Amino acid sequence: KVRKSKNKTETEQDKMNGPDLSCKEFFEQAGLEVIDMRNKSGYLWVIGDKTDIEPSIDKAVEKYGISGTYSSGKVTHYRQGWFTKTKK
Repeated sequence: KVRKSKNKTETEQDKMNGPDLSCKEFFEQAGLEVIDMRNKSGYLWVIGDKTDIEPSIDKAVEKYGISGTYSSGKVTHYRQGWFTKTKK
């Protein structure tokens, strides 16, 4: 685990945002709620209102080249969110 501190070195910041970070880890590092159902032929969900999560979603789309859709569903208990099928 990488400890959060006010005085992060550049290498620690690079490690948190580096290419080895999975898409799920990226969203978790951003402090977002994630539901990962991909192991059961489901989706990776990021929970939150579009206006709240959109900046992180946009960064992930650019970083990982992924796509997804804003929606809600049974797995999110009908809370708003965004989902993707990516394996990244």
